[in-house]
This record gives sequence, structure tokens and C-alpha cells, in this order.
Amino acid sequence: AAHIGAMSPGKAGDYLQDYIHQVATYWRGRLVQWDVVNEPIGAKDVLLDRLFGPKLGEQYIDLAFEAAADADPDTLRVLNHDLIAQDHWYQEAQLDSTVRLMDRLMSRGARIQCFGFEGHLRTAYGFSETRWRAFCDHLTGMGLKLMITELDVDDGGSIGSAARRDEAAAGLASRLLGVMLSYPECLGVLTWGNVDSYSWLRQSPDRARSDGQPLRPTLRDDDYRPKDMWAALASAIETADPRPV
Repeated sequence: AAHIGAMSPGKAGDYLQDYIHQVATYWRGRLVQWDVVNEPIGAKDVLLDRLFGPKLGEQYIDLAFEAAADADPDTLRVLNHDLIAQDHWYQEAQLDSTVRLMDRLMSRGARIQCFGFEGHLRTAYGFSETRWRAFCDHLTGMGLKLMITELDVDDGGSIGSAARRDEAAAGLASRLLGVMLSYPECLGVLTWGNVDSYSWLRQSPDRARSDGQPLRPTLRDDDYRPKDMWAALASAIETADPRPV
């Protein structure tokens, strides 16, 4: 970071493109997708990148996708984001920022092919299918594909037994999946961990439940047994229309 901070904007742009070119060329032909840019925008249009954003503004996104497309043109290029889907003031503001950013990028011809939504959901917040469908309509209307890229559910907002919490988490995930998999442009789902005991949320003290019980965020419990969320994901995939080849 200190090295990049000493560069001129032109040198920083060259460095970014050269790095992406080297990495993407090395892996060319062996990957399904690239998450070229991750979590670029916050609420009120604040760029979150601390390295290239201060040097290049949001143009670093255009440069990154250009470099990835040139180095590995046959691998799907994804812009990945989170904290935009639920009924919470910050997520609603960040969703607005994301819409504006995508409009600017696509109007400039940025070589983005797909929008990846991480899907780190929380049972403490609601989820508006209507608002999320409007967002997906907007993206697919610009010719973009969709992905769920990091699905898990923080069940800290649910009380009661593990069974009741699992049911609430699965219900929330099912609602998101129901919207996104209704689009033929949605190409797939990736989960962020498959076993509760290894979830990143278990390692986050600020996410600890007030009742002291461990979070149950993933598809399988600590003993690797499939939970309600596993069944919800399987059902959503099985009932979704086939994706076009």
C-alpha cells in the first residue's frame, strides 16, 4: 500500500493492469469466473478501495475489468458486492449507491459481464422481494448475468431453539433464492462455508449471540448434518428452470 501511495495516478493504473494481467494470464482457461472487483462502493457513493480509489477514482474499476478481459477473455468477469439486499438504512443507502455506480460503469462500456451478490444475510433484518426484484430487473436490463457468491445467514436475530433458528435462516435464504433463481440470467450459487463450526461468523466477536449460543450460519451443523438451509438450497435449485447453455 505504501508503495502504491507513492505512485502517480498513471503509474498506479499501469501497476493495477499489469498485476491483473499476470494473474489472469497464469490461470487462463482454468477458471469459471473472476471476481475482478470486490465491494467497491459504500453508502452515499463512497469508494471503499483504499489503494487505487484515492489515485484513480472509480476509473480503477474500468481498468481492472479491461485488464481481465484482455488477459482471459473467456472467463466470466464479475463485480461482487454485499450489504444491499435487506431492510436496513445502511443497506438501502448502499443499494442506491450501487445502482448509480453500475449505471455509470455500464454507460462507459466497462467490460463487466456479471453482478455477484454475496448473500451474507441476517435474520435480524427483513428482506423485500419487490425491491430486490427491481434491482435484478435493472441489472439484467443492462445485459448483466447474476450470481449469488457467498451465501450464509447470521441467525443472531432469531430466538428460540436451534430448530427454530434454522427454520428462520432457511426461510430467509429461500426468499432470496426464489427471486434470483427466477431469472435465467442467474447462473449459480456459491456458499460461504458449508459447516457451522468453520464459519467466519463464529470467529467474529461482534456477531456473537446475546444468549451465548453459537451461530448456525451455514448448510450443515457442527456434526456435518444437513440443516434446513441445505434443504432450502437444494429445493430452490431443483425447482428452478434450467439455465440456458
